[in-house]
Amino acid sequence: MHIQTIVTDSASAESCRKGFLVSDAKAKSDFGYSDLAKMGFTCDAAAVKMAMDTVPGYKEAITAFAQDAGLELGDANIDALGQFFTLFNEQTINVLYRGRTAAQTFGVKTMGDWTTERVVFKLRELTGSTSLYDDWSRAAYAAYNYGWDYRDTVRLEWALEVTKLEEAVSSVMRRNAYKDKKDAIVLEQSIFTNEFFWTGLALAQNGASWNKKLYGVLNEPNIASAGRKANLPVDPGSATITVDEMCAALRTIKQEFITDLQGNGDVDSMPIELACPIAWQSAFTVPNTVTGYTAYKWMSENWSNAKVSFKPELDTADDGDPMMIVFAKSVPGVGMDTINLIETSKLHLIGAMPSLKGREEAYSASLAGALCAAPLGVKFWAAGGESSGS
Repeated sequence: MHIQTIVTDSASAESCRKGFLVSDAKAKSDFGYSDLAKMGFTCDAAAVKMAMDTVPGYKEAITAFAQDAGLELGDANIDALGQFFTLFNEQTINVLYRGRTAAQTFGVKTMGDWTTERVVFKLRELTGSTSLYDDWSRAAYAAYNYGWDYRDTVRLEWALEVTKLEEAVSSVMRRNAYKDKKDAIVLEQSIFTNEFFWTGLALAQNGASWNKKLYGVLNEPNIASAGRKANLPVDPGSATITVDEMCAALRTIKQEFITDLQGNGDVDSMPIELACPIAWQSAFTVPNTVTGYTAYKWMSENWSNAKVSFKPELDTADDGDPMMIVFAKSVPGVGMDTINLIETSKLHLIGAMPSLKGREEAYSASLAGALCAAPLGVKFWAAGGESSGS
């Protein structure tokens, strides 16, 4: 019979040494596990034996530890002794997932609430024209045509269940099962939201489309219908691209952006971002072999108000190929940001109840996707081929 207790990290180095000595004495039949227990050293030998049988290097590590301490230990003792050296660190190693970049790139607006079915944007277009004055002429009326654009919403849900045993077991590992599952919901929601804001969501039921307008930046119809895509004359992802070729590409991008804006804003002063594929980062840093001049240096001298960033989602944005998005944060006179990411309800608790062996909770959030209010302030650039212009 053996006594099972939890050996915590409170055991000092000296107490562990005593454990070695007592276990070594046990191997010589001078002591039993009851003597070990009286001295405060009780452990689950079966658990350690299982680790010895299944975890590569476990037995060798314990043996080496004992030898370094100058102690003789037989294999029979190593099984039980390994338990003395099981310590859960206060910190936890988190497995990383792709960063959530849509919100940091374009910003997110919260509109409406959980009951909102559709977010409607008002449009107005100037009508009438100026005419020359005459004593007997009728003045032309100036007015607006009113219209609207809209984005539907989609509601999302997540749930968690935690049992009493699960919480007890996780506490041994210095974890909180309930908090970890709440954190998992928040993480999953942020991952889904990021993907949704980039690529939108196609809904279908029983094979039929719901025809909801749920778009991300990469398939936003206002941008697509305006033909806001062109090809760079070079491939910035090429390993052989030179600084001269990259600077020429940047001049092309800037010149066409000036042309597209048609005077609606100063390209050299308004906030602009060049969101690039990660694969293009080296093209900005490759130096001239003689002068050390780089594309970053060109940007600082010729387009200092434009920010360059790198997003993993853009590595495959153009049907699997890299694509850059160049956009102004806002265009004067439009009244809204150029690109708008909309959520209608943040993550919130919608219900909780006790379960047979623990408790359950349900959470929800809702999103409305992306809307481009000023397509002339956005341009998609793909690599290769001749520039097609606007």
